[in-house]
Amino acid sequence: KQKASPPPVEEAPPKTSTSRGRQTALFRKMSGVKAPGSSGRSPSRSRRPIPQQKNNTPLVIGGVVAGVVVLGVLGYLLANKKNEPVPSKKKSNPELVRQEPVEAPTPKPASKLIKKEEPKKKSSLKKKSGGGYVAPDSFENGAEAQAKKDMGEEFVAVEVDAGELGTFDSLASSGQVSEIVKEDYKWMAYIMHRLISDDESIAQSSFASLRDICKKRNISAKEDRFVNPIDMTLFNSKEYRAGIYNMWGGDWWL
Repeated sequence: KQKASPPPVEEAPPKTSTSRGRQTALFRKMSGVKAPGSSGRSPSRSRRPIPQQKNNTPLVIGGVVAGVVVLGVLGYLLANKKNEPVPSKKKSNPELVRQEPVEAPTPKPASKLIKKEEPKKKSSLKKKSGGGYVAPDSFENGAEAQAKKDMGEEFVAVEVDAGELGTFDSLASSGQVSEIVKEDYKWMAYIMHRLISDDESIAQSSFASLRDICKKRNISAKEDRFVNPIDMTLFNSKEYRAGIYNMWGGDWWL
C-alpha cells in the first residue's frame, strides 16, 4: 500500500519592506536575493524556507563614495606638494636676512719685529795693495773677547797655575824673553795664556817668546823654506792676536 505523500508546502513569498522601496536587479544581485521565478528548482521538502538576507547596499555605496573622496583628497594634496618649492635644508634667520651685510674690518697684519743688523765693524787690519796686511799704529785691547767671539762654543781657555803665572808675568813685563825661551817646555802654556792679555808689555813679550821658540824648534809656516808663523808687525791688532791664540791654544804641547 503506497504511503500518501504530504501535501506540498507552498513557498512563502519574500517579505519586502515598504520603506525601502522597489528592489532593483542591481540590489538583488548585490544582496544575493533571487527574483521570483529566476530559478526553476523547487526547494526541498525537507528544508525550511531560506530566510531573506540583510540588505547591505547602503553600506557598500557609502564605502565606495568614501573611497572616492579619500582618493580625491590625496590627489589634491600630492598635486599641491609638487608645486611647492623645495625648502632649503639650512634655515635662514629672518633677522639676518633683513639686516644689511656688515663688512668685517680687515685685520691689520701683525707687525714683524725687524731686527736691525748691527753694522759690521771694519777690521783693524788693512790690506796692502801688493798683498798682506798692515796693523793699526797703536795697541788694541780686547783680544780675549775677540777670540771668544770668533770661536764661540769651541773656545779653549788655557789653564795655568796661578802661583807660576806671577813668575811668568814678572819675566814678561821686564822683557826677559831669552829666559822664557830657554825654558820653553816650562813656560809654553803661560805664553799661550798671555797672548790675549790686555797688558801690552806682557802680551808683546809672550809673542816675542813664541816667535823665538818657532825659530829654535824650526816650526815654519812653509814646508819648502823656513817662514816664521809669528809676524810681530801685526802684533797691535787684537784680531791677529786672537787668531794666533785660537790657532795655537789647543795644540799638542799643552
